[in-house]
Amino acid sequence: MPSIVQRIKKLITDIELSSFTAGMLFGALVYAGLSRYGAEAATSLNTIATVALAIVGIHGIKSWRSIYIEKKKHEAAESLIIDFSNAKSFFKHMTNPLIEYEEPKKDEQYEKNKIINHVNKLILRHQSGIECFRKIDSMQFYYECVLGKDAKNVCLGLIDLYTSYEQNIKEYSELSMQILRDKEIYGDNDVNSIPNAATLMQQDKEELKEVRKFLYKHPDSPLFKKVEELGVLAEKIKKANMMK
Repeated sequence: MPSIVQRIKKLITDIELSSFTAGMLFGALVYAGLSRYGAEAATSLNTIATVALAIVGIHGIKSWRSIYIEKKKHEAAESLIIDFSNAKSFFKHMTNPLIEYEEPKKDEQYEKNKIINHVNKLILRHQSGIECFRKIDSMQFYYECVLGKDAKNVCLGLIDLYTSYEQNIKEYSELSMQILRDKEIYGDNDVNSIPNAATLMQQDKEELKEVRKFLYKHPDSPLFKKVEELGVLAEKIKKANMMK
């Protein structure tokens, strides 16, 4: 498929050739009319030639409009792919398991402060992507108008993952604190002797394990499974709208 530049050049050439041909036809008809039939016949031929020129002009405008729309779709698809790539790169950064945070003092609040510092670092990571997702949010309706509903769905999917990550940070904080409180309450006691204690503690640990899969890059990460699904949809939009 020819590039957008080549197609525009061809359009201009076609319009120029069509206009030149119509102009030559117009001149030839008028000259023939004047030579053979006089001014009255030439006027009729002039009208016919004018109509022919108008048709050529309308055809040129329609061709230009078609090229303009295709160019807009190409630009929108290109912008969507860039936004998706930026979001995907941010998710990789945000879920990096190597996270540095300030080590708290070794005192009676050590474990609690360690969780707090860890959660604060996760929050900072999350907030560092706010501009990226604000742009995606502001562009979703433009993408829908130019590229269709699937493009908007890509944007909504990315935004949903970003907000879900924030919710998972809150769950991580609450579960970590709850597990810590359970340790402080039961200590070295046999939790099996306390009704439902062992079951509740195990439930909290299992829930925390699932939350960590979302917060950090993991083979079973629901976040990256969804990102891959959105990537397939974005690639489909790209192939349908970007000119080679």
